[in-house]
Amino acid sequence: LPAIIGVARVQNGGRVVDCLDKIIGYVGTTFADGVKVTLQEYKGYQLHQIELPSDIPFSVTPCFATIGDEFFFALSPGDLKRHVGRLEKGDMADITSKGDFQRCFSKVPKDGVTALGYSDVRKDFESGYGQIVGIVPMMLMATDVELPIDMALLPAQEVISQHLYGSLSFSTKASNGGRMESYGPLGGEVA
Repeated sequence: LPAIIGVARVQNGGRVVDCLDKIIGYVGTTFADGVKVTLQEYKGYQLHQIELPSDIPFSVTPCFATIGDEFFFALSPGDLKRHVGRLEKGDMADITSKGDFQRCFSKVPKDGVTALGYSDVRKDFESGYGQIVGIVPMMLMATDVELPIDMALLPAQEVISQHLYGSLSFSTKASNGGRMESYGPLGGEVA
């Protein structure tokens, strides 16, 4: 989901959203003066926008919504609105039909699985890379920090993402507890 930072399946989306509204409101009144949540209705959905103080050096308006039994978080209302449009058109690819997904899940044992996770690392990277490359220069202009690299010379996201593939993790029962296995393009060097 390009531009959608987070997606989670939830059982009671209304309660999750109410809780987040209260937490953000508390933070806004207690610690970060000027942070508040505003509501915007779009095609029958309630989009919750986190309004940040005007002295923040970059322009983002994080927002979230529950749509069906899924919770979505994005860095702009426009990103979330585009996602709602794709949902309504049925223009959402089924991740389970991708070859990469099938390749990853061929490693999962047939029995004893207690937890399972898959992430399309290529799509995650492409979404995050573009946002970081766009935001970092704006943040640096507001500070006296100078990076030792020229951001304009960074490679295009496709140059890096072509080498990425899905990440899989799963847990299984074992006689003395449990076992967790993880496979992906980013290995132990990340830790």
